[in-house]
Amino acid sequence: VSEIYPGAIYPAFIAIGFALLFNSPAAGAVTIEQICRAIKNVKNVCITSFIPGKTEPFQKIWVSRTLNIYMTKTGQESVLQDLTNKVRKVKSYNTDSVETSPLPTETITATETLMDGFLGLVPFADLSVIPNNAEWNRVGNDLESGTEAIEIYELTWLDKTYAGFTIFNKWLFFVDPKTNLPQRTESYRKSAGNTKYTLLSAMEIKYLSDGEMKTIINEASF
Repeated sequence: VSEIYPGAIYPAFIAIGFALLFNSPAAGAVTIEQICRAIKNVKNVCITSFIPGKTEPFQKIWVSRTLNIYMTKTGQESVLQDLTNKVRKVKSYNTDSVETSPLPTETITATETLMDGFLGLVPFADLSVIPNNAEWNRVGNDLESGTEAIEIYELTWLDKTYAGFTIFNKWLFFVDPKTNLPQRTESYRKSAGNTKYTLLSAMEIKYLSDGEMKTIINEASF
């Protein structure tokens, strides 16, 4: 699949310590398992990705499991993948032109796999793929945005580079405890010896109705 998918490229981990990490959550805390289950039940979603130092989104992605559509907007180009009709439409905002072409079978398969999973909203593709050094903790509420009802959870784990250096990874999940759905995620990384994490990217997530999704597609003028 040629489009950029958030969270799609992460190292594989050995499934050790999975039960220890998730079987004993703090009382009333949302677990990562509950978050993943809630994401898989979502029908329509818009994911807006940001990179540090930029106010404009790096990319916007719309996923509709009910309409069987995956649409992206990156820069001055939008791409709509209609899996039901097996077509790909590319719109250039510079020329206002739309090109339609058949979707290759491998692209359909890859996109269906992505849409059936966690949509890149967690840093691993499956709950069985988890590092033995991972930790999951609730770290507070979203006080800065004034939405105290949103709970913040932190997932941290270690990784090794090919050269043997240790990398510290951290994801923050801003979660609505009523739905277990993340409203925002932030990914961070630091190398051994550094005291502060560096923000790599952030995603803002909105959950849409079928009607809202259809309106967005129509407004995109495909």
